[in-house]
This record gives sequence, structure tokens and C-alpha cells, in this order.
Amino acid sequence: MSISMEFLEKAVKVSKKGREKAEALNNLGAALSAWAKLIERKEPEEARKKYEKAIECYGRALEINPNYAKVWYNKGNALSKLGRHKEAIECYDRVLEINPNFAAWYNKGVALGELRRYEEAIECYDKALEINPNFAEAWYNKGNVLDELGKYEEAVESKGKAAFLLCLEGRTDIAFDIFKEVYDKRLNIPICYECGVALASLLCLINEVYDEIVADCNRNKDNICSSAKIVLKYLIDGEIEGEIEVRDEKDAVFKDLLGKLTEME
Repeated sequence: MSISMEFLEKAVKVSKKGREKAEALNNLGAALSAWAKLIERKEPEEARKKYEKAIECYGRALEINPNYAKVWYNKGNALSKLGRHKEAIECYDRVLEINPNFAAWYNKGVALGELRRYEEAIECYDKALEINPNFAEAWYNKGNVLDELGKYEEAVESKGKAAFLLCLEGRTDIAFDIFKEVYDKRLNIPICYECGVALASLLCLINEVYDEIVADCNRNKDNICSSAKIVLKYLIDGEIEGEIEVRDEKDAVFKDLLGKLTEME
């Protein structure tokens, strides 16, 4: 890291004025931020100093080019790492003025959530999801904010969608935890038991106990989606009844899970 840092510092010194120097300063700031992220758990004070130095680099770059959206975004992220969320929001707002994108809306939502400005945070997550409806992290964080507002059914719907999207992306470990979180809520809505069926399937695939979850989901199967019912029946008696038609991320996940379960035979 130190060799590459020396190279980037030299690049700042030798770069010409204008766009080239702004880019060099942004690259140095990004490297400092990346370094800080690597050490923030073991060396929090040293990480803080590196984030502050990164913010200085971003500030210098913006003096040269105040319309450099990427630098505003990076500066906002570094400020958020230091808990300076109001300043971070100002940076994300500048990004959104110059080049609206789902990442800036999402990170603004995170910062607003940290400030307990929950309604505004939800608006930002919704904006991010308008641009990228498959952004699992936005669905999950929106669920957390809805929890804070006491909107529990909406919260589990949002988190459940995140879990299925994560599973579809192959991020099964994270999806597993969220499936369990949503299922454990036991609200009388389909997503809780759809997540339960997915959870039981994943447990079955690693040879863990899942019988109680299956029995519980079976008692509450009337409103779950058809693809979940097909997988549930297979978990109960080993029979496949019908074919899963893929219309959304839940169908895609259950189709994949059923394929993996049948391969275990």
C-alpha cells in the first residue's frame, strides 16, 4: 500500500493543473479511504486520520473542478465514515445535482437514517430503487427504517425482497440470515412463510434440522406464492407437484432451490 501511495502522491505533484491534477487528487483520496477502511477496526485512530487526509484531497480536487461528481461522492463517503452525516448529505446533494444515480440516493438515505430522519431516508431509498429495483441493500435498509417507524409489515416485506435478491445473486450466507430474521417475525403475511420455506430449504441443503419450520410453514401455506408451495411439498414428502414458472426473484430462487434439493437424492 505504501508504494502505491507514494506513486499517487508523486502523481499529484507532477500532474498539470486542471482536470489532470483534480483526478490525481481524487485517486490519492480514494487510496487513502481504501487504506482507512482496511484498518478501521484494528487501528481506528489511524483510520480516522487517513479519512481526514482523504477529505482534504477531495476538497483540493473540488477547488479545481467543483462539478466533479465522483469526488463529491467520495468525499461524502469519507465524511460518513467519520460520522459527519450532515456534511455527507451536502456532498450527495451535489452529486445528485450533477449526475443523479442510485448509489448517491442510497448513501444519502443511509446518512439520513443515521440522523434519524427516517421519512426522508425512505424517500431516498425509493429514488435509488426507481433507478435500480434489484438493489438488495436498499431494500434491506429501507426495511430497517420502516422498523424504526413501527411499520413492521412493510419492513418485513422490504427485507424479504432483499433476501430473495441476495440469494439470487449467490450471496447465500447473508440471505440466510435475513430469511431467518423475516421468518422469525411470524407476522400473518405471506413473505414471512415464503422466507421460512427458503430458510428450510437452505437448512436441508446443509443437512441441518428444518422439520419444525416446514410444519409451521405448512400450517400457513394458504397465502404463500405457488413456487414456495411446490418447494414446501417437496420438503414434506419428496414429491414435485407442478412446475415453477419464473415471474419474479422469488420464483427464480425457489426454482434454483428445488433443483439443488432434487440433486441431493
